[in-house]
Amino acid sequence: MTTWSFSILAKSVNCFNGLRMQQLSVQQDPDYLAMVCTVDPFLWATLNEIQLVAGPFKVRGHEYQAGIMRDESPRIVVRKATQVGITEVFVLRSLHRLITGMYRLGILYLFPTRDDVTDFSTSRFNPLIKDNPELIGSWVQDTNRANLKRVNHGYLYFRSGRLSQEVEGEKTSSKLKSIPVDACIFDEWDEMDPGAQPLALGRMQHSEYKHEVYLANPTIPNYGIDALWQQSDQHIWHIRCEHCNKYVAPDLAFPDCLQRRQDGTAYLACPKCYRDINPANGEWIPQKDNAKYRGYWVSHLIASTVNLTDMLDEYESGDFDVANFYRLKLGLPYLGAKEGLQPSDLYRLCSHHPMRLSAKGPSAMGIDIGKRLHIVILDKPGENKYRLLWCGAVETFEEAYDIGHKFNVKAAVIDKYPETRTARKWGQEADWPTWLCEYRESTHGFSHWDEHNQEVYVNRTEICDEIHNLVKQQGKFELPRLNDRLQEYIEHMCNLVKTEKVDKQTKVVKYIYTKTGDDHYRHATNYAWLASTKIGLSEENVSYGKLPKCFRHTRKNWMTM
Repeated sequence: MTTWSFSILAKSVNCFNGLRMQQLSVQQDPDYLAMVCTVDPFLWATLNEIQLVAGPFKVRGHEYQAGIMRDESPRIVVRKATQVGITEVFVLRSLHRLITGMYRLGILYLFPTRDDVTDFSTSRFNPLIKDNPELIGSWVQDTNRANLKRVNHGYLYFRSGRLSQEVEGEKTSSKLKSIPVDACIFDEWDEMDPGAQPLALGRMQHSEYKHEVYLANPTIPNYGIDALWQQSDQHIWHIRCEHCNKYVAPDLAFPDCLQRRQDGTAYLACPKCYRDINPANGEWIPQKDNAKYRGYWVSHLIASTVNLTDMLDEYESGDFDVANFYRLKLGLPYLGAKEGLQPSDLYRLCSHHPMRLSAKGPSAMGIDIGKRLHIVILDKPGENKYRLLWCGAVETFEEAYDIGHKFNVKAAVIDKYPETRTARKWGQEADWPTWLCEYRESTHGFSHWDEHNQEVYVNRTEICDEIHNLVKQQGKFELPRLNDRLQEYIEHMCNLVKTEKVDKQTKVVKYIYTKTGDDHYRHATNYAWLASTKIGLSEENVSYGKLPKCFRHTRKNWMTM
């Protein structure tokens, strides 16, 4: 049996065990306690008072960590606020499973960039070794390498999730190959290259465990960690009110769950009796059954170490960064009006005329290539005004050709990738000029037309901004009457969201559009708009006109403030 040393064997400790505070006398047989700690990483860290950078690991103020740390589910998702101790939870759990021999292959711990790997190894892991020489340090070898540690029989690999190589059109990374592991932990999942996931998970083929963990502060709805959370069983921390026995989920009751005392300080309150509630008296309760992932939502509201007065002051002031408050304190995704289109932005553009089946033209065509060809047909009823005549998805280029003739297309722009040869051949055979479009980050001044090669190069962010502004400006863009196909078009248009990326070395802020779902029609609209710069005004003077106000669709997104 593995033997352990305990620093507090002469006293009693309160060991948080799910819903119960179980009084455990440490004067019991030390071998029995060693056996318990061998299978329970939370008790191992608590009873041994593992030294972290901020002090010893302890229960008080972080009671919610116990259930997460003990969870044996194969796939875990934690949508979290900042500074709630979740990274430390999984570092300690990883070390525990390596030291006890549960994981004999190893653990792959992934970060967005190489700098993140170095920072984590230097600031988080190395101090653990130094400050816990017997409990952790004695089991660790190869400590001179920042990205590789041997712990007992297994290895702890720290790697970047950025894919820097490209082989036959697909990004890859040699750092994620040829390392067998039992578990993969993706830290800051929203900032990671999604292509790293299949490469990393492929390292677990020979493991009997195949455990996956995803951690992140959420960014935008239905993307990254929030997309995984939506597929999870959605565990939320519910606190029992000691005064009325009602169970309260502060994360679902904000801001009403915060009340003020007479002296102005804030406290966590029961919405039924308005008495104070203690986050320690809580339990994780799932909201869904039979989900793909075990999910946890951790916000500042359930960590009693957080200053709730400061939090409520900031919220009530109205003068604060709403996005960061939601994402970093509430652990919620946030989409502002300037970051993406909302369905309501497009519903207001709908008219009472049905989608056209043909038109005199001249018209512009945009085609996005995927499993099917998504097509958008635009014309220009006036200067700097655009009208969606038709949108749809077809299986073949022959069908696209027929549609072009029905709408008297005079210019087309088509996605250059992934079927460059087929797209080029179709463009050469079409009865109208066709350009292949390639997004290039280096292209500025909006677009560059290569007439010799019949290609157009455009900055992806800039053209997405252009279409965003086109939709937002009154009277610039017209849509036909709403039907199922147009509803799909609207969803695609809203599935590109502008997000901020900060280069950790240069500190330069860059804005990119992030995909949150199918976005084929959004790109087809980009291409059709480019093609429209090559055509004249429509020969048809009839405008769709506005839908009478009483019939317009109005939908509000509660996330937008």
